[in-house]
Amino acid sequence: MSELLHPHIAILYIDADTIYCDYFLSHFSDEYRVFTASSIQEALTHIQQQPIRIIFSTLNLVSPIFSHLLTNHAAKNIEWIIRHPETVKNTAQLKKIPGYPSFYHHCQLDAHPDTLRAILRHALDRQRLQLENRLLRQNLQQTQCLLQKNKQYKQIEEEIKYLNTELEQRVLKRTVQLEEAREEACASNRELRTVLNTLKLAQDELVQSEKMVILGQLIAGVAHEINTPLAAIRSAIEHIHSFIHKDFIRLPSFFRALSQPQKNDFMILLKQLNNTQKHLSSREKRQKKHQLQQVLQEKNVVQPEKLAKQLLSLGITQYQENLVSILQGIENQEILSWIIQLKTIQKSTTTIHMAAERANKVIFALKTFARHDTNGEKQTCNIIEGIENVLTLYDHQLKSTVEVKRHYQTIPRLMAYPDELNQVWTNLLHNALQAMEFNGILKITVQALKTGIEVCFEDNGCGIPEDVYPHIFEPFFSTKPKGEGTGLGLDIAQKIINKHNGEIHVESQPGKTVFQVVLPFN
Repeated sequence: MSELLHPHIAILYIDADTIYCDYFLSHFSDEYRVFTASSIQEALTHIQQQPIRIIFSTLNLVSPIFSHLLTNHAAKNIEWIIRHPETVKNTAQLKKIPGYPSFYHHCQLDAHPDTLRAILRHALDRQRLQLENRLLRQNLQQTQCLLQKNKQYKQIEEEIKYLNTELEQRVLKRTVQLEEAREEACASNRELRTVLNTLKLAQDELVQSEKMVILGQLIAGVAHEINTPLAAIRSAIEHIHSFIHKDFIRLPSFFRALSQPQKNDFMILLKQLNNTQKHLSSREKRQKKHQLQQVLQEKNVVQPEKLAKQLLSLGITQYQENLVSILQGIENQEILSWIIQLKTIQKSTTTIHMAAERANKVIFALKTFARHDTNGEKQTCNIIEGIENVLTLYDHQLKSTVEVKRHYQTIPRLMAYPDELNQVWTNLLHNALQAMEFNGILKITVQALKTGIEVCFEDNGCGIPEDVYPHIFEPFFSTKPKGEGTGLGLDIAQKIINKHNGEIHVESQPGKTVFQVVLPFN
């Protein structure tokens, strides 16, 4: 309704005579937006297209045609100024017309322009007053609504205060209850933590006890594995000691007494000691000696059997004509004796080195197995190295009757508890050997998966009976005779794998049992 207050309000002048239309247009177009119409249809078009608020009309308003205009929705709420003598006489009749405006004015057809201007201003004032009155009514209604809402708000506020008070009391009561429950929970947590620590210590002690049980069963074999290389070292040292104290002092004078050709032969034979020789078994030595002897016989060499034995003692496994000519010389027999003694010393040093390495390997495996990690933190470990350490401890039981087939892939190092994993490999290996009665084929597979590392122990033993299968991971369950097992091996293994967030599975049938362990990278 803000357009009613605009100074250039739209006015429609309706007159069948265009002269009056032009007359009206010339006097009022400077002050207002004036539109003219010579027919009802044209007037209706202007009303539909423009926001008309004032209408001057000289037409007979009681005519049916004009009644249509009055009842049209677009003509409602328009101020009318009627300039027709007949309409003044028929005002009562006009009021009976449906949709007739509530505000209207009458004026004479020949009224002066100033009179018309005054009537226009009066009509605008009436519209303005009507608008202000309407706005006041709206404001009054809004004020009444606000007062009503304010009263409702006060009631709601009182209810909210009451509810807040009640809620605070409930919250206070509930807070006290929660505090009491929290104290009880804290006390329970302390008790549970104590119990958990006790269980953890008990489990660690149980794992260590299981280690000691297995170590006690292995101690005889481990002692043998250590004593054997120590005995070899002792024998080699005695031979070296005897050579140094009895024969070595004579070597310089012997060498000075040689002629130049003999010295050359001595140096040729001495160089043969530096040749890297593959270690041969007793069977392989016999085969090589037989082959050399046949070749020497074909060459018509004197004493082929003796010469083949001499060549083999120097680590020579193939026929070499220059060496054969040297060894056949009668004057070179003493040279050959010295060379053989030096070769024996060289073999003794090699034996000491290999025996020391073997003993060190066994001791390292024993130390690694028996170690008890109290740190409790994961560390990077080599899975294959851990398995090999366990195999070293069982080497005495594996040598003669068990064939170990290793299928190792290149795998990354893993964050884990290495001591505990070694316990798992020990339990799985021990069970496999017992299932095979220490006679059969053991296949160990280590490979990398997308999400972790897989380790499989496969044996060709008797398998796990169907009635035993569901109970193998239960603590204290054992099928072994009394005194041979605690029934905790696989239970401990499963707990250790679970601690690593891994999985352990078993598939068994007569002649093939596979324990599969999967350890995740993360």
